[in-house]
Amino acid sequence: MRLKFLIVLLLGVFFFDRSLSQEPKYYGWDFKVIKIKDHYYLLNQEVFKLKENGEFGENYIYKVEEDTNFVDLAYKLKVSYYELKEANKSVNPFKVEKGTVITIPLKKKLPENFNYNTIYVSLKDKRLYYPIKLEDGDYVITFPVGTGDEEYPTPTGEFAITERKINPDWIVPPSARANNPKLPPVVPFGSPENGLGTRAL
Repeated sequence: MRLKFLIVLLLGVFFFDRSLSQEPKYYGWDFKVIKIKDHYYLLNQEVFKLKENGEFGENYIYKVEEDTNFVDLAYKLKVSYYELKEANKSVNPFKVEKGTVITIPLKKKLPENFNYNTIYVSLKDKRLYYPIKLEDGDYVITFPVGTGDEEYPTPTGEFAITERKINPDWIVPPSARANNPKLPPVVPFGSPENGLGTRAL
């Protein structure tokens, strides 16, 4: 059945405020669980209260607890690797030492004249946004997502979602197999070679 959702892929529309508040907020201090349509989300991590001008979220600071890298940190903190890299240009993304203080850039703004119940994907920060109206106000649900790269770019425009998958297998395209002939035709969910995550649209 064709889903009544519209997905809009945009290049460079979203932005984050690089400046922290006068009193920096530590990542996680204001998280709380809320329920939206039978699903549970963390407020101020996965869902945010929208302001009238389309802005939402805060920039946080986070003190690294052990030697790590931005790939593992992005997975742990549920943010995009590219967001971390852009917001912390002085930090080596492959060697983040214990005690390093980094910025978690979650202060964002939706495009002007955005529509509710429409999925927006920013190719710049690799993140999905879904603004909705609830009884107690307007919110936006957001998650990091996987998109194409410079060699195999994701097209921009408006698209209709026709299928949703949980724990998707990766059907390897010919272009990817050309770069890595050892890849099988299908990479199952859970394999290190499968970068699709737990959901696919």
